[in-house]
Amino acid sequence: MHIVGLVSIDLAYLELFVTDLEASASFAEQVCRLRETGREHDAVYFSAGRRPHELVLRAAATASCATIGFQAGDEAELEAIGDRLRRIGVEVAESSGPDREVDRALRFAGPDGQLFEVAAGPPIYEPRGDGEDLLRPRRLGHVSLKTPNPRRLEDFLVDQLGLRVSDRVGDRAAWLRANTDHHGVAVMQEPAGMHHYAFELPDWASFKAVGDHLRTHGRTFIWGPGRHGPGNNLFGYFLDPEGCVIEFYSELEHVEDESHHEVGEWADRPETFNVWGPGPPAGWHDHGLPLASVTEGAHAGL
Repeated sequence: MHIVGLVSIDLAYLELFVTDLEASASFAEQVCRLRETGREHDAVYFSAGRRPHELVLRAAATASCATIGFQAGDEAELEAIGDRLRRIGVEVAESSGPDREVDRALRFAGPDGQLFEVAAGPPIYEPRGDGEDLLRPRRLGHVSLKTPNPRRLEDFLVDQLGLRVSDRVGDRAAWLRANTDHHGVAVMQEPAGMHHYAFELPDWASFKAVGDHLRTHGRTFIWGPGRHGPGNNLFGYFLDPEGCVIEFYSELEHVEDESHHEVGEWADRPETFNVWGPGPPAGWHDHGLPLASVTEGAHAGL
């Protein structure tokens, strides 16, 4: 969705390195109910239905977060992003992106070494008709990044990519939006990495179906269902085969009027993160994936 007077950029895809490609691919298809949309000798592509590829799993010796991909509105916007990055000394490389229908993308590293990619307007596929299937997520909605310096990463995403801050918990966490969704990227104060990635469910009824579905696959929610303060969304979290957290969410707050939105300042206490009950479980921040190094992502061209 383009917002007048603001950069139009949106979270589009996530690329992960995994140590057992077939196990992770089976989990994405059978447990997360994503659709396989492509396959290469070392990678499998998945979609929740909105885009050709929203999750790319690539075989590697070590599991890590390889790339966080965004979509710019058009070629001119992509060029503007590249110009801003170069002006502050960020190395920018040309890339075709993991989506084979994308002609051009720019690839660069964030302040902690996160590998970001911005493509110019890949096609958006609307969700395919699934009738009353409550288990299928609608789309990749957001990623939560660990960083030792949340304000530095926040400033980078705002100043260079055009994201806007929706809410903060002091200097420890922030939620940033690209479109009207409350957030497409969250940042939290921890050693650099990615904590979780999130898919949108249709509604509250889906959480019951997902809870039962997880149980049939020997899995459970590790936190939730509950409701967050920032974003006001329903949530349920579980682990993928590599120990990274997946969130399924619904009813996320929307910011429809940019001119009147004020950044919310929340207290760092359990009820901020779950207004219905207990805060995150012990060991919550230990989950996630490290960041892939530039050399590990040599195929990226940086």
